[in-house]
Amino acid sequence: MAACAVHDADQAEEGKSVIVGMSKTEVRMCAGFPTKTLSDDKGEIWSYERVITGGRSIALPTVPIPTPTSIMLPGPQFSQGSGAYCHAQVRFKKDHVVEVAYAGATDMMGASDAACGQIVQGCIGYRPPM
Repeated sequence: MAACAVHDADQAEEGKSVIVGMSKTEVRMCAGFPTKTLSDDKGEIWSYERVITGGRSIALPTVPIPTPTSIMLPGPQFSQGSGAYCHAQVRFKKDHVVEVAYAGATDMMGASDAACGQIVQGCIGYRPPM
């Protein structure tokens, strides 16, 4: 599970740089339609949301410790927590992305912005038809 979180965090980081410069049409094609939009004096912002509910945990088996009383110690436990969420904001100026930012409880298993990776994964390697 930790490897998956690291992979998602890598995608989130790469996705930020890949999306900058894309047109609105290209972003819709690779990331889908936004959850929310907002227009302000600096352009337009599209928001994409991803919520991960319910924690996952891994418990390793009980380990016997050879002692005169033969005690059993529980194995280590790892927990992902109760969930994570990402609000990915994409700012457009003159129909092209100028900024991408992530907000929310985006870290998973110690990997920064891992909850955002799947929002942008379709844009990594996306090439619009000629």
